[in-house]
Amino acid sequence: MAAALQTARTQRDEGVFFRQEDYAGFWRRLAADAVDVALIILLLTAATSLFSEAEMPARVYTFVLLTICYVYLVLLKRSRVRTLGYILTRIRIVDLQGNPPSVLSLSLRLFLALLTSLLGFPYGMVWIYNNRRRQATWDALARTYVVKARAQPVGRGRMTHDLQTFWCLSFLVPEVRATS
Repeated sequence: MAAALQTARTQRDEGVFFRQEDYAGFWRRLAADAVDVALIILLLTAATSLFSEAEMPARVYTFVLLTICYVYLVLLKRSRVRTLGYILTRIRIVDLQGNPPSVLSLSLRLFLALLTSLLGFPYGMVWIYNNRRRQATWDALARTYVVKARAQPVGRGRMTHDLQTFWCLSFLVPEVRATS
């Protein structure tokens, strides 16, 4: 029992890191997002022509459209399939342990990305240039990395927390540091 608790604590306190060139940069991520947004617009346009508001109540109609977006932007990104933008740009999302992120983590990431776009989109993406792991603000807060599809972790490290400021608010953001 004590060994299992120690193993669980160690896994939670440790994470992985990748080579610097394996983290997806600004332009690659912007291209992936542009493809995904274009495809979502196409999907929503197709859904709108199939399910017009006249045939179903507005609440149901809105729910169908939001479900399409959620499945595409959260559930597909977590799967091995990934979104079309992520496939074309050859990137994937992992958590700080190098595993596919949880649905909750990706939902938080999506919510923060949408919130950031309302508060000033360029800042959220430009943060990639200020972060050594090339994380956007929503990645740092949701504890995820965006890496090249074939990237493999090069090491493990201890989880630390840095005080960083986003949108005039301070957050303790987790970061994996190599143990020396």
